[in-house]
Amino acid sequence: MSHFTKSYKQDKVQGNFDAIIIGSGLGGLTTAAFLAKEGKKVLVLEQHYTAGGFTHVFNRRGYEWDVGLHYIGEVHRAENDLTKMFKYVSDGNLKWAEMDPVYDKMFFGNDEYDFVAGPDQFKAQMKKYFPAPEDALAIDKYVELIYETQRSQKLYFAEKVLPPFLSKLLGGWMRKKALQHNKTTGEVLGSLTKNKKADSGINRPVRRLWPGSFAKQFYDARHAGEALYERRQLSCWRGFSNI
Repeated sequence: MSHFTKSYKQDKVQGNFDAIIIGSGLGGLTTAAFLAKEGKKVLVLEQHYTAGGFTHVFNRRGYEWDVGLHYIGEVHRAENDLTKMFKYVSDGNLKWAEMDPVYDKMFFGNDEYDFVAGPDQFKAQMKKYFPAPEDALAIDKYVELIYETQRSQKLYFAEKVLPPFLSKLLGGWMRKKALQHNKTTGEVLGSLTKNKKADSGINRPVRRLWPGSFAKQFYDARHAGEALYERRQLSCWRGFSNI
């Protein structure tokens, strides 16, 4: 990404705008692109010298590091809402490449575990590592819960855009199923298996075994949010553009 050469103080923008967006991260730039494509005049303000937020990369000692987004899931499905949005804001110029079948690894002491894309392939691989019947059952149930939890979110978020009178009338029913999954990821895993290695294996965020308490924060996070993230990880793609 190119650096900005002038700050707002040095070269103040003149004129009127239909929308002013503070911050050029993923949300800010996506919103700006949607508005601009609909004919609105948009100003995006960013305090950093490079736009992009968590799409940034940086280099250290010959290695390139992603600070945030590094792969994404389900964009190979044309009917997927996320796929449609990417196509719209990029005028169809953003292309996708499937990642290698083994897209990530976990190291648990001296043991190494491969994570493979695809829900069926992921379950089969985990069952090779954890063949005990109770662990195999936990793996199946956890992947099932990922999809079940994700489906429950649709009505939950749809209720947020209803007029107040409709929200009051239908809100309880629309939120009910999602709130049934209002548990931490740790609680969900603890209800499925007592095998600590299987526990870390089937829960991808914890598998990374980050230092300090960072992994624990994912373990303590609400599973409703984690399920959305984990479903994406079961199908991993990287994007590239010819813009």
